[in-house]
Amino acid sequence: MNMQETVAALCAAEGVTGRGCAVQELALKLLRPYAPDAQIDALGSVTGTMGAGRKTILLDAHLDQIGLVVTSLAERGFLHVGKVGGMDRRVLIGKPVVVYGREPVHAVISSVPPHLASKEDGKLPEWGELLVDTGLSEAEAARLIAPGDPILLDVKPQMLLNGRMTAQALDNRCSVAAVLRSLELVSGEMLPCRVAVQFSMHEETNSAGAVTSAFRADAQEAIAVDVSFARAPGTPPDIRAKLGRGVLIGVAASLDRVISDTLIRLAEEQQIPYQIEAMGGSTGTNADPIAVSRGGVPTGLLSIPQRNMHTGVEVIDRSDVESTARLLAAYLRSGGRR
Repeated sequence: MNMQETVAALCAAEGVTGRGCAVQELALKLLRPYAPDAQIDALGSVTGTMGAGRKTILLDAHLDQIGLVVTSLAERGFLHVGKVGGMDRRVLIGKPVVVYGREPVHAVISSVPPHLASKEDGKLPEWGELLVDTGLSEAEAARLIAPGDPILLDVKPQMLLNGRMTAQALDNRCSVAAVLRSLELVSGEMLPCRVAVQFSMHEETNSAGAVTSAFRADAQEAIAVDVSFARAPGTPPDIRAKLGRGVLIGVAASLDRVISDTLIRLAEEQQIPYQIEAMGGSTGTNADPIAVSRGGVPTGLLSIPQRNMHTGVEVIDRSDVESTARLLAAYLRSGGRR
């Protein structure tokens, strides 16, 4: 697979939590060559299996993305909005967006020009004060748009210098691409385990997709794949991960230390670039609910370093995606924790 094209296509597909969306069909299409039984489950997660064996190893990468939702229609074609997941109001003012109604509607988030702004206008608007300008009449807006319709920033994936790229939804579509790449690397091999894959929905709200899909998978161990913070100007000093320096291997109280140690050993044996991400308690990822599924599932965490999380200009280094995929493939070939 072409990693760059796959990541870009996944990021360009709409996939706000809470409804059927384009990214589910795309992920299903991309997974089926490796997992012919792939399907979209009751909560919208894309799941499938490959291989056979007594042990099942579950790979999870969440598919959903943060966004906005239409809460009500205002006068003159304007829309009131709320957030879905951890959307940051600071990055919204004056930005172009797409409203996914009966048909896509290109719009902008209103902004008072600085020439006309008062001291009050200089304050960051609350969620109830944000308005989306559709350019439509009230009648046209009512025909095309309804409360509950999702809204996304209108930005396209862009390739940057030195192997980096920017897009919205790199959290967590780059991890979906890493899982797919790992399956490609082991495709046709006789693995010592059965592999269950879930591209789960609802991580950005309540991890419901990970909870239900992990219960059904009934795996003996699992690895969640997500993104994590990379160093950039203004980040706290305890953020130590760097772009282009390799996959982050999680070490935390909520993670299985044997899996973490196995991943570290494999990375060193295979000369796969890696970094350690140490956390004191929970990880804030799907690894936490997966670990307490059924009677408990030993779970590890791999993360791809990312700048500008939860914005329309998230940044990753494509080499870190490849490192993640290579380490996942090595883990599957090894048969898991030991």
